[in-house]
Amino acid sequence: MRVLSLSLLHILLFSLSGHAQNKHLTDSLQALLKTMPEDTNKVEVLRLLFNEYRYSDHEQARIIAQKELSLSLKLKYTLGEASAYRHLGISHAHKGKSVQAIEYYLKAIPLYEKIHESFFVGACFNNIGSVYMDLKEWDKAQNNLFKAINIWKPLSDGPEGTCIALSNLGDIYLEQKQYKQALQMYEQSLKIAQQLKLTWLIAGTQTSIGNVYIRQQEYTKATNYLTKALVIAEQNHSNSILTQIYYYRSEISLASNQLQNALDQAFKALAFTKKTKSSRWQVKCYKQLAHIFTLQENYKQGVHFQDLYISLNDSLNNVQQALQIEKLQYNYQLEKKDLINQSLLKDKKLKEEEFDRNKTRRRFILGLLLIFIATTVFYRITYKRQKRMNQTMALQQQEIEAQNEEIRSQNDQISIQREDLTKANAALNKLFSIIAHDLRAPFRSIEGTITLFEEELLDPQEMQIVVQKLGTQVHKSSELLDKLLLWSKSQLEGFQVNPKTFDLAEVIFRSTEILEIQANQKKISITTEIESSLKGYADPDMIETIVRNLVSNAIKFCKENDTICIRAILKGSHISVSVHDTGQGIDEEVRKKILTPTSFYSTVGTSGEKGTGLGIHLCLEFLALNNGHLHIESIPGEGSIFTFTLPQERSKIHEASIC
Repeated sequence: MRVLSLSLLHILLFSLSGHAQNKHLTDSLQALLKTMPEDTNKVEVLRLLFNEYRYSDHEQARIIAQKELSLSLKLKYTLGEASAYRHLGISHAHKGKSVQAIEYYLKAIPLYEKIHESFFVGACFNNIGSVYMDLKEWDKAQNNLFKAINIWKPLSDGPEGTCIALSNLGDIYLEQKQYKQALQMYEQSLKIAQQLKLTWLIAGTQTSIGNVYIRQQEYTKATNYLTKALVIAEQNHSNSILTQIYYYRSEISLASNQLQNALDQAFKALAFTKKTKSSRWQVKCYKQLAHIFTLQENYKQGVHFQDLYISLNDSLNNVQQALQIEKLQYNYQLEKKDLINQSLLKDKKLKEEEFDRNKTRRRFILGLLLIFIATTVFYRITYKRQKRMNQTMALQQQEIEAQNEEIRSQNDQISIQREDLTKANAALNKLFSIIAHDLRAPFRSIEGTITLFEEELLDPQEMQIVVQKLGTQVHKSSELLDKLLLWSKSQLEGFQVNPKTFDLAEVIFRSTEILEIQANQKKISITTEIESSLKGYADPDMIETIVRNLVSNAIKFCKENDTICIRAILKGSHISVSVHDTGQGIDEEVRKKILTPTSFYSTVGTSGEKGTGLGIHLCLEFLALNNGHLHIESIPGEGSIFTFTLPQERSKIHEASIC
């Protein structure tokens, strides 16, 4: 690496003079870049410029990191290349692109190891741990943070990094409500920070310890730590730490019913969030202010801040959902890469086998050439040898044909596996879309209702109505979740069928019992007509699921005062079970769509009930596994009959065959 020029050394010293001159420093660095040749000094200036933009302009920081990478690759400057990858990881992490961030950090680690930059190896693991904290994957976050600590421990410049990693570990234990372990991590971090006289880190750690004691309702200890932190944070103008301190002090005042003081502290916290532009803490402050104003019976202000809270919280929830989707996509990409690697290994093996066969052929041709030369000299002797050689060739040709047949068979297997993989991917995509579309709305509705309960904004009569609606919503959401889980298991893992003899009447009773509430709400009567002592031979759990889905479907499309009748009779060696309803019926086109295996068709019920089409698919799959089939008869406007068959009791089948 070349020695830094005097101009660059001046810039480095200037960058240490404080944040007051950051704008001037940024302009100076930009101007210096325009006049510098493309060497390692320019890479170092780009590194400095990235640090100036990393918190204020994430996109500009990413562009600078990309320039740093391009120049470092051109110069073959390993330190600059490693630094650029780490900076790109930081930029993508700030923008919520977790997968790309981790990939860039993993690219930086071997480069830092190559040039023995152990401190930055630890920094990369600490960065990866922070990304996993955002994804709430606590085990992976802890593993990477402990790796960082183990790397930093023996280094002379490692204590500061160790201090930060310990504080991060404290945050993880705090999120998991493991307060004892959280305090241990924070106290270790505080001890190191005090030794290094890192005032900003001392204040931050004391604030975190105060938060732990608030969670444990030890408010005196919490107040002591927050008071110490406040003095340091005000001296250092640490706005983000001041936000947390005033918020936690508001919580302590609220716990002791000092509402006005709690309100004052919450407003101070909100003021600092606007300086730091922290949406996460703004949400907390809005919710706290709404709660305090409600307790003071200032409902106008309470509703105002509740609206602000809901609006900003929805935005943050969308970001969190994007992180979860990215997490699922990341895991899916890993699985996809594994499958591709397996396929590549198979291809490599086939190519090696082909190479060996070609090698054998070349040797064979060379042998033929030698034999031809020998025949010109020893014609009579080689005649018999040629005959034996022809026989050998015939045998080898048979072997080659057998090997070719084996290759064709392997290619067929690969095609089948590729088709299975395509179907599995399609099933995953369908499952994700159904979960995102059909489960998000009911659970958001439930969440909003619970918020109303917590805020005590409903009178008893309204509460009774909301509780009834909430019960219905939970029942429908639970029913949908059961169907999703059963269907996804059938698509991804398959089912284990456990056939046995069972009492059909008992299974039908269990199936309809849990649907009585749903039927009563629409004033629908459910009756059964089952031959006595009728026993079937199949998986009783699957048959129960089939009956429950068919009856639930009948309720959905029946009007008030309609009837549903479940009949079961013996027909030869099989039992016929039918669900009759007097509902709105199904036309021929819809019936065909329902029975199409690749189509998820659903319509709205008579009371606006929504569906996904999963229930009928589960019935079809379960019947196929139990040697049964489904038949639909329907007249629009008069009703429908869903009939399925299943084998009767084994002993009865045996008796019938003897007769």
